[in-house]
Amino acid sequence: MTADAQAPPRRRLLPFVSLLVIWVVWGSTYLAIRIVVREMPPLAAAGTRFFCAGTIMGLVALAVDRRYGWPAPRQWLDYALIGVLLLSVGNSLVMWAEKTVPSGIAALIVATVPLWILLADGLRPGGQPWTARVWVGTVVGLVGVALVARPEGAVDASHWLAILGLQVATLSWTIGSLHAQSVPKRLPLASAAAIEMLAGRTPTEQVLSNTCYSLVTPDWGISVTAVHNSTAKGITTPPGSGGVSPAGRDDAFRKQEAGYARAWYASITRDAWG
Repeated sequence: MTADAQAPPRRRLLPFVSLLVIWVVWGSTYLAIRIVVREMPPLAAAGTRFFCAGTIMGLVALAVDRRYGWPAPRQWLDYALIGVLLLSVGNSLVMWAEKTVPSGIAALIVATVPLWILLADGLRPGGQPWTARVWVGTVVGLVGVALVARPEGAVDASHWLAILGLQVATLSWTIGSLHAQSVPKRLPLASAAAIEMLAGRTPTEQVLSNTCYSLVTPDWGISVTAVHNSTAKGITTPPGSGGVSPAGRDDAFRKQEAGYARAWYASITRDAWG
């Protein structure tokens, strides 16, 4: 009789319950990201998400991990590096990419992380050696993802840039996951999660610019420009940025502005309605 047959019924069901939790909790995360990035800058949203989660986990760690003592400096460094690789790079790139690609495609591409781990693990001392099965499984998995991620018809170059960003995210997750396995002195779960999330919380500042055009006559255009910085503290306006079309310019300048206005209108209507 096998060990699986001798296991209690509850334990035999545990892998299937775990798989169901991954499908629902992990999979729905990508749909939630797709919704959030429509309302907030991706990196600011990622920073807010992990700052809140890291703060909560830090309070939990203070309560449940107190008996283990304060983390050593090396532990702070190890788990902060894991947080940067998994969250600052990995998750932030996913949130940025989902402004362009559907959440289902993003989830499928991120699901290639185990494939990359299999390959990368063979490069480190003590890792799983490469076998024909590893290579065949990796190639089949990557080809399948490529077929699913390949869009039908003509697409904008931003789609492929987002796909590239997702691949960089998976590689960053791979490196972070392997580094997590090699940490010599591990922390309790709550303490590790708090350090990783708080280390990976800081969003990169974004510069946002917007220019609006108006046609006074068919050959006479004017424009208004604004520049903003997106930071963890909110949207700020740099001193001296932005402005309006300079007064006193000749007809040739106004005609050029009118041409820009028509191109601007065509661009925003194409983005809005296709």
